[in-house]
Amino acid sequence: MSSNEHEKKFSKKIRSFISFILFLLIVLLSMTVCAKGAFLNKSVIEKQFTSFEYTSGLRNNVSDYAKDVCKLQGISDGSVDDIFSYKAVSEAVSAYFGYYISDKIEYSGESHIKQINSVCDEFKIKIQNQLKADGVKYDEAVVDKIADEINEYFVNAVEMPHMDKAKSVLNVMDIALYAVIGVSAFFVLSLLLIEFFVGTKRQRSVRAIAISFLSAGIYELFLALIIYIISLVRSVDIFPLYLSKQFLSYVYMAISSVAFCGGILIFISVIIIAVVWKMRRED
Repeated sequence: MSSNEHEKKFSKKIRSFISFILFLLIVLLSMTVCAKGAFLNKSVIEKQFTSFEYTSGLRNNVSDYAKDVCKLQGISDGSVDDIFSYKAVSEAVSAYFGYYISDKIEYSGESHIKQINSVCDEFKIKIQNQLKADGVKYDEAVVDKIADEINEYFVNAVEMPHMDKAKSVLNVMDIALYAVIGVSAFFVLSLLLIEFFVGTKRQRSVRAIAISFLSAGIYELFLALIIYIISLVRSVDIFPLYLSKQFLSYVYMAISSVAFCGGILIFISVIIIAVVWKMRRED
């Protein structure tokens, strides 16, 4: 075997190895960017759980409960929809997720509770005025109990379990994702340069780079498809219904972002392949 042939085989092995490592790093980098920009982005998560669909579902749930409590006590529920309006519920939801997800300085851990207390106090006053106007004698303790029951239900509807832990995890992940993006981007650029200068045939090196991007794109599209199929065939036992729908909406958003990243990588690979084709024509 001539030294030239030996060099070609050695270059091919090195090129293939670097191409595989580059594929892994491209997947890591793109998935991390995808996570930082989409499904682990605090602003995106907050928007998901303060959306019109989620807030409306929560508002209808609280409103229905308040009406049921009023009916059980023989009190008119005519003012429920006015007091527990979309705006009132939206402010409580925004305060809760604004603090636990986005760390907004205008909110504290008690902001949503204060908002809910304010709404329920207004509801209690409304009931009292209504009973007085109707000339009905009432027991203040009963009215207080009604307001307290609705207040507790409202708070439980807005709050989610383990949000303190979720807040800490998101804060740590926010820093970790930046670190992973920086390190993986450095190694991707380094391997791109090394790959390009392996051997004497530049077009083969560029083709290996294109294969890395293409493989990463196909992998991410396949991953998104698998997760989507699992979400269709596997039921999610989350109650109430509006929370289950919002969770699925979040999952589909994450799937879409991964699929979009995969499409971008395939598009980049097509551009690189076009460069390879041009290089071959020039040769």
